[in-house]
Amino acid sequence: MLIKAVGEFTLQPVVWLAIIVVIISYFKRIRIERKQFRIAINNDFYEGRHLIKNGILFALIGSLMMISIGIMLPPAWILIYQILIIIELLCFGFLTIDSSWFYFLSVLVLALNGLGIIKPLRKILLTSTWDNFLKSGTALMVLGAILLGFKLLMLRRFDPIMLLPVIKAGKRGRRLVKYSWRELALIPLFCLIPGSQVQEVVPGWPYLTLAGHSFAIFILPVIITSGISFSRQTAGETLKLKKYQLRWLMIGFLLAALSCYFWNELVPIAWIVLLVVTLSIAGIRYRFMRQHSNWYFETHDGIRIVAVKPKTPAAKMNLQPGDVILTCNGLKVKSEKELYHALQQEPTYCRLKVRSYAGKLKLTQGAIFAGAPHEIGIIIFH
Repeated sequence: MLIKAVGEFTLQPVVWLAIIVVIISYFKRIRIERKQFRIAINNDFYEGRHLIKNGILFALIGSLMMISIGIMLPPAWILIYQILIIIELLCFGFLTIDSSWFYFLSVLVLALNGLGIIKPLRKILLTSTWDNFLKSGTALMVLGAILLGFKLLMLRRFDPIMLLPVIKAGKRGRRLVKYSWRELALIPLFCLIPGSQVQEVVPGWPYLTLAGHSFAIFILPVIITSGISFSRQTAGETLKLKKYQLRWLMIGFLLAALSCYFWNELVPIAWIVLLVVTLSIAGIRYRFMRQHSNWYFETHDGIRIVAVKPKTPAAKMNLQPGDVILTCNGLKVKSEKELYHALQQEPTYCRLKVRSYAGKLKLTQGAIFAGAPHEIGIIIFH
């Protein structure tokens, strides 16, 4: 049964579509960087590496939790979810839609199908009744909490070198920079399906019977996205808010699951409350992003750092996107030409006076090794 589940997982279109989407996302990022700055800021294919690492780690954690708790997922929801995440993957490169909304949508479709409102789907999903929807409420809420935990773990692994800067036209002729980072994780999640229901959907699928309960093992390809975008705050501020919100939302899912475990009748109300809370959190985040006015704009009293190439002198000097270089080797700099001239004063060493995005002054210095780019690895407005 386990071998059959693994084989079925590798043949699912979601798996291969996710891999293709990640590869396309990498080349799209490189193309955007070269178009704006004439070079690629970060050639590392970290999208693919993180896809594998996150997938393995989250699969181990999630599968262990799902099976140890005994969470059983309804086959009808699995089918609905698979269709929706294919749509999500097709939209990934064009629209910034959080994977949480597709999860909520899958639950909504399951509920509407259980009520008999979506009649064409009802003919296919015979096991999707309103009673089954109520019974599966706790399981789906626990799964939602687990997926939110994975999104939180992805945020914890964030590194500023993964930010994609995009230059926009601002007011008064000055250009602005907007930063974004978005990652996708494909999780092969081992889950249990009620044996009686899986036979109605997929006749012949093997299942086990223990203590009078029949169940089948299925490897569900789960897609989650996580990331941040900002143009008026620091990456740290944006991350702090999003982590805080995810923690409380995850707690909300667990509390809702606990309540519905004892009172099945609360399932519809719990889902509505969770949706309202999620919408409120999105609104708070949107308001937070717009309440500051400290843009990453092109400045005339120094040189604004748009990005820092990894493994360069600038990275070793801990320069950050948004910093403004005021002096280089004792000389004031306001343009790329002046910076290049100042660097030539000491070709093997660099001393910088920098004003951070928050307005704090700092001094930094470092050696310039052979083969380093003449701008020591910083990306600036050209």
